[in-house]
Amino acid sequence: MSCLVDADYSDTAGEQLHCPKTCWAERLKKLDCYIQDLQIDSGNPQSERNQLRSEFYDYCRNAATEKPLEYCDSPVGTGKTTAVMAHMLKSAAKNGLRHIFVVLPYTNIICQTVEILRKALVLDGENPAEVVAEHHHQADFESIELRQLASTWTAPIIVTTAVQFFETIASNFPSKLRKLHQLPGSGIIIDESHAVLPLNLMLPAWNWITELTNKWGCRFCLCSGTSFKFWENEAFIKISNTKVYPLLKYELSQKLEQYESNRISLNALTKDVPHFKDISELINFLTKDHGSRLVVMNTVRSAAFLAMTLRNSGHDVLHLSTALTPSDREVVINEVRRRLNPTTNYNTGWTLVATSCVECGLDFSFHYGFCELRSLQSYLQLGGRISRNREYDDSSLICFTIQDDSLGFNPAFEIPRNVFKKLIRSGRLSTLTITNAVSKGFNMECKMGGLSDNVCKRERRNAFVDVAKGFRLIPDDTVTVIADPDLLAKLSAGAVISARELQRGSVNLRKSVIKQLHLQESELPSLTIGQYDSFLGYMKRLL
Repeated sequence: MSCLVDADYSDTAGEQLHCPKTCWAERLKKLDCYIQDLQIDSGNPQSERNQLRSEFYDYCRNAATEKPLEYCDSPVGTGKTTAVMAHMLKSAAKNGLRHIFVVLPYTNIICQTVEILRKALVLDGENPAEVVAEHHHQADFESIELRQLASTWTAPIIVTTAVQFFETIASNFPSKLRKLHQLPGSGIIIDESHAVLPLNLMLPAWNWITELTNKWGCRFCLCSGTSFKFWENEAFIKISNTKVYPLLKYELSQKLEQYESNRISLNALTKDVPHFKDISELINFLTKDHGSRLVVMNTVRSAAFLAMTLRNSGHDVLHLSTALTPSDREVVINEVRRRLNPTTNYNTGWTLVATSCVECGLDFSFHYGFCELRSLQSYLQLGGRISRNREYDDSSLICFTIQDDSLGFNPAFEIPRNVFKKLIRSGRLSTLTITNAVSKGFNMECKMGGLSDNVCKRERRNAFVDVAKGFRLIPDDTVTVIADPDLLAKLSAGAVISARELQRGSVNLRKSVIKQLHLQESELPSLTIGQYDSFLGYMKRLL
């Protein structure tokens, strides 16, 4: 059906797309050269960290490719993006794979991944956008042809979001189904696999992954610095008892984890978790150390309130969350990178207050880290943003609890938060490997009621419309609201606005938040200057 729908759409549109050749072996050689140049440019190729990264890359690049379903649990900062890509390129060349997909949880880390892969894999004379296609709702395209290469999954390498990937498999709409036939016979790297799906959607996704592996010639690698063996849980075994093989040998995995464990101090491992009675007590604790500080709060409201209070107290602070438009978030991220760059010499004590959007994929390296207690995985992932390259000898990541009526509360975090508390109190975290600790936490969450097999039941009944409705990563009750006054002025003047320009200047708000802001009902509501600014975003009026 997918082939038929795609043929019908393409013929109707008169499309005759040029699809670049896969050239897997040549791209692997190009990647080898790219990695060698990185080692030389590092300035210290003989350092322990660079030696470990080199050993990790060489092992993945030369590992056997017989196993169709693998996992890679290398810690953060070891170069998984390029090492696992080398492994998949070798597998693609040997097994004649049609495409390689890289599936990521967040849009904000896709651009970074695409930039790396285009530098590392594109051959001389090729158009980078034709070889490594970027497929998500914010992607920009120079032409209709490039848009089609991405949206129909016909490029050799497609970097996409978990939303696009899994909701395509779940969908009953022809516009999405038309690209489904590109999946069989492809290699799929699910990066940051711990974060791509909520717990309640993992069972049907596991069913699709194993069916694509066993019946459709796909090869998967599940990658994460906080990997957990969910497939060993009884509920997942009932769906499919397909074996998942480790990509890394045990000795190398232990070697990498040992290096990671000595990089920063983690207070949760010693049961020393401070509690603060209000926001002022927290601020006094945060600002006692001089240097760059990253503080992650559990809700958009909490992050905005802490950032505002710090600023009002005279502290140097930046704020990053989905309360800001993508355009404003990009400005903040660039400023963070500028300040963290050693050549900038930005030595003053300053703080970035953020939500979980900074936990994965962003190449930040702060001196100190703090986070509101939420889950073991988020805690360990955030550790990858602290002294990432061992720049500091006294770095730590301190998780804490706080009670302040001005902060927000997310009930969705209640189960993982309670599990994390139990793991801390057990005193056993320091004795477990990262994979075993996170797997133990995952099993505890499952027992507390986080799993759901409703979508699986609907699929067994062939109720495909209900499957599509039930498998949604982004809730339906959000509305696009314009926040950029220049963008609003253009629309009011009747100017033609691209979808990308609209997305970059807007925020997605739940309908309940729209009511709180008393926005007028319209097809495309907007925020006034009094309701939005580039520091607090839409939280400006709500606070």
